[in-house]
Amino acid sequence: MADGINFEKRGIPAVSILTTSFTRSGDAMARRYGFPGYQYAMVRHPLGGVSPEECKQKAAEILEDVIAILAGEKAAIAPTVS
Repeated sequence: MADGINFEKRGIPAVSILTTSFTRSGDAMARRYGFPGYQYAMVRHPLGGVSPEECKQKAAEILEDVIAILAGEKAAIAPTVS
């Protein structure tokens, strides 16, 4: 998550991908870095221990979100205004 935010801060398009079990942590990290509206793609938990076929299916499920974030259709960062 931090890497995605840091890349975006430098103008390098990036997408962070979190499993559904880590959205609260991801949101907290985004707030800590000053970007509470940071958009990320969420994949169904778990990823560990799944077959390659199931992993491909999970990736396919979030592909549209990843593309939308990279294309700017979903803002990757909504910085906090001070």
